[in-house]
Amino acid sequence: MRICILKKIKNYGFQNLIPVCRRQTSERDDHSTSKSLVYKVTSKICCFRRLLCCVCMPVLLTVCVFVYITLSVCLSMTSLQTVQESLTAAYTINGKFTAPGLEAGPVHAAHPKGTFWRSQLNPNKTGLWNRLQYKLDLFHSLVLRPGKGRPLSFQKPVPMLARTAVTACVFSPASLEKALPDFHTLPFRIKEFISRMLCQDYALITDQPGLCDTGPGKAGGTRPFLLLAIKSQDEHYEQRRVIRDTWGKTGQLRGRKGKGGLVRRVFLLGKSGIRPNHTQEELLNLENARYGDLLRWDFKDTFFNLTLKDVLFWHWLALRCPHAHFVFKGDDDVFLQTPALLDYLQERVEKEEKKAAAVQKHDRQLESFIVGDVIPLAQPIRSKDNKYYIPESLYTGTYPTYTGGGGVVYSGALALRLQAVSPRVHLFPIDDVYVGMCLERLGVIPTHEPAFLTFDFPDGEEELPCAYHSILLVHKRSPEVVRRLWAEVLEPPAECHNTSLRVEPEPKKKPKEDKDPPKAKPNKSVKKHEIDIMDFM
Repeated sequence: MRICILKKIKNYGFQNLIPVCRRQTSERDDHSTSKSLVYKVTSKICCFRRLLCCVCMPVLLTVCVFVYITLSVCLSMTSLQTVQESLTAAYTINGKFTAPGLEAGPVHAAHPKGTFWRSQLNPNKTGLWNRLQYKLDLFHSLVLRPGKGRPLSFQKPVPMLARTAVTACVFSPASLEKALPDFHTLPFRIKEFISRMLCQDYALITDQPGLCDTGPGKAGGTRPFLLLAIKSQDEHYEQRRVIRDTWGKTGQLRGRKGKGGLVRRVFLLGKSGIRPNHTQEELLNLENARYGDLLRWDFKDTFFNLTLKDVLFWHWLALRCPHAHFVFKGDDDVFLQTPALLDYLQERVEKEEKKAAAVQKHDRQLESFIVGDVIPLAQPIRSKDNKYYIPESLYTGTYPTYTGGGGVVYSGALALRLQAVSPRVHLFPIDDVYVGMCLERLGVIPTHEPAFLTFDFPDGEEELPCAYHSILLVHKRSPEVVRRLWAEVLEPPAECHNTSLRVEPEPKKKPKEDKDPPKAKPNKSVKKHEIDIMDFM
């Protein structure tokens, strides 16, 4: 009888792991003449035990590892295929995959995140602007057009007074009716904008090349601290005259409390009509000869063309005044408390300089500085009688976060970035919304400042003492009111000398409810087997 026992084997250095066989013979075995098959196999295994330990065990372990790796790879491929299918469904156009991109960065893919850019382009459900913008994103994409798509660059613009070759930019009526079935039912101002929404090459009729020059006779050779860019119209002579006499004065100005800074001023104009008005042209030429602050382009000056003023002004700024520290862009019917604004901006500059000095490196936060009356989560107005009417066939989705167009302040560095990104965003009828689109493309979030009142004072706040001394800007004021307010700013009452800037009023507290409110009467119109919806409200 053979019995397997555990024995120490010094040759392998293992203890109690290698079984050895020991043979014991009994009288019953001596008389045995036959051996079973199991017995023979067991005997052979015990004889070749060293060979089994050195060869068979590694092979067995290798097989186990191979099976484990195979199962892991199969499971991971299944999950990866599921993720890839979902990504392909979300970012595939005509069989090509488009990367989702990021909110900021000049070298990323051109398809950004944002509620106003849509990846599903159904002609029956998506606005024309969205479809055109998406095609423009694909054109500039570094993923779909390697070697052709260009990253965002800040190139010096071509001088605008030099005429360039006229290129076709007007949509044909037949193509518009095909793309927009309701085109013939839209108001004239909408149809006019849509037909020319690709046109941006307009000649500069009146230029101010030396407005921001530095050197002898230019306020000590310093760069402008604040450039006032005011949107006006040809016939608004009185508004421009009042602005020049009040809050739009230029030169080295003092703040209300601080040192102030160098201020420059330009008025942004188009052409008031299609037919030339010789009398009006002569008056504008005389006005410009006297003050030298008109920028005038050869396009029709309408409400929906205010976006053109932004785009063309950014190009002018990059060419003529690229070193301006800050830019104020607003309408000619606002009241701006310029001394307080200079103090406000100087405080921001001092804070950024302290931060930069603390870490001993250049601080870049002012490159994304923009402040105003921030409007988030706005919806397009679908009423045809409204001035801001945008049809759903033109634009679908919500608006990006933007600042009220009545008045906004941004850094000169951000203005150059807006000029660089503007060719990649199609023109939009509402100018402040268009600026918000460009900001979202750059990944810039505007800062809300309660002292900018682009929608006037809340009810009853205007009558409070020192109300106009606590703001930076208020919209919709006549020239007569602007003169009166400016006189009050220059000589404030004694109680208004140390007035701080306005803050958002706290919401009114709700009245306390009674401990035992009256029980609601049962609704007799609801049957026993029905549920009253008011129970869930």
